[in-house]
Amino acid sequence: MEQGKTPPRVLVVDDDPHLLNLLDMRLADQGFDVMLASSAQEALTKVEGRMPDIVIADIMMPGMDGYELCERVRANEKLQHIPFVFLSALADTQDKVRGLKLGADDYLTKPFEFHELLARIEILLDRYSRYQETFEQDPEIATTGNIEDLGVIDLLQMLSFGQKTGEVHLKSDEEEGFLYLMSGKLVAATCRSKQGRAALPTLLSWSKGRFRVKLTDSLSLTPTIESQTDEAIFAALRELDETERIKQELGPRSIPVFTAKPRPEARVEEVLLRLVDGNRSIKEVLAASPLSSFETIEAIKKMVGKGQIELRPAEKPAPKIATKPEKTPALEPGTTLSGAARVWEPQMPGEEKEVEKIEEMQETAVPGEIEPQVFNLIVIGTNRDSRNTFIHTVSGEEETEGKGETVLNFGRIKIGHYQLNLYGLPGAKRFAPLWQTFIQRVHGMIVLANASIEEEVDNLRFALSLLGPHIPGPKIVINTDPTHPEIELGPESHGAKAVACLSSDRIKAAGIVKNLIAELTR
Repeated sequence: MEQGKTPPRVLVVDDDPHLLNLLDMRLADQGFDVMLASSAQEALTKVEGRMPDIVIADIMMPGMDGYELCERVRANEKLQHIPFVFLSALADTQDKVRGLKLGADDYLTKPFEFHELLARIEILLDRYSRYQETFEQDPEIATTGNIEDLGVIDLLQMLSFGQKTGEVHLKSDEEEGFLYLMSGKLVAATCRSKQGRAALPTLLSWSKGRFRVKLTDSLSLTPTIESQTDEAIFAALRELDETERIKQELGPRSIPVFTAKPRPEARVEEVLLRLVDGNRSIKEVLAASPLSSFETIEAIKKMVGKGQIELRPAEKPAPKIATKPEKTPALEPGTTLSGAARVWEPQMPGEEKEVEKIEEMQETAVPGEIEPQVFNLIVIGTNRDSRNTFIHTVSGEEETEGKGETVLNFGRIKIGHYQLNLYGLPGAKRFAPLWQTFIQRVHGMIVLANASIEEEVDNLRFALSLLGPHIPGPKIVINTDPTHPEIELGPESHGAKAVACLSSDRIKAAGIVKNLIAELTR
């Protein structure tokens, strides 16, 4: 909690006195102003005198239950935008869906980990604060800004949070698209020839450009997105993940060519018959397809497997002139980073051989001989340029080209019988729901932070605290400013190991690869 700021006020509603006392003590220790209520009716009485900043409520309570409390809060003009979290023993998906449809912002089941509840509180308070700064104004006022400053995902979540109605016009380079919301629910999207859910992954991937929000009282259109906003966002992000993985596997610049044209049995085959003309690359086919990029590239992959499509290499661009990478200043022997063990020893003469050895292994790996063992890792960093530079330094691949393909930045490393897939994710706390969509299929994590920038270090600690218990593999913390080697990780580091490394340092990157594979295959 920042000094000098009024502590956020949390209202906890539960008929279990032991849980009330526990949360009162734990939340107060974290600097919150805590209000307690043992029933929904008592909670409604208390909020008339003191407005909370967030409500945490049980569902099963005598008299008025948590569902009705949520409805009453959302119906109150003064309270309708306040974050509302259900904390319940009801773990059924139907219960969760019902709670979210009533307007709850989050749902956590008992028993729960306090650090996870704390993380979700911080996410919602941050989102509410940004919502107030941006949208607490006349509903007819249009809001404009840069996607670099307020990402599309964040923008959507904030409009959903505020139950706003209106349209969002997005423009990135020469492309544009639209998102439409009714009472905070995303109901339609358009981009190129794509409509509805098919357009959403493309729009969410844009990381640069401009947005313009026009808030209105009503919209006249036919909804093309039926699911809840967060569900639609998460589904689109999973599609982005899979699309990027398959695209890298096939080669985004390779040109698909029919060797045996199929008799179209589905719309996707009809689309491919029109678009696969021997001139368009996979990347260009995905851009032109009216279907979702995932549906299109999945069909291409299947047809390649059946021998109906072959992939021809595109003309190679002129080679770039190699430049000598900037080296990381060596730390003094014996130097350690507080709160974590060193990943490896300070740089020693001859360490360049590690780079040469790994590059040689990459070059001699023959695709298709033995199916590689694949490990997925997330790379979280607040500074996008630093994060992307690191991914491409480690993987040795060129930066992904094209419009808006850096929200879910991707790198791949093949060494011998192993393959590492690196997924780059934004490091601000508000993107924690995005991180959580990946953790079920992730084997390790890398967190980047400049030790001299307090916000980045704060986000690093937050990511470790939230994700650390759920990721069994290696967790590596990289201080991207070796002139400030100290990062105090605190007690929630969950076995993370740390090192100082410039994002562009290939020698240290080689060491990271070596240690990651050693830990993953141990």
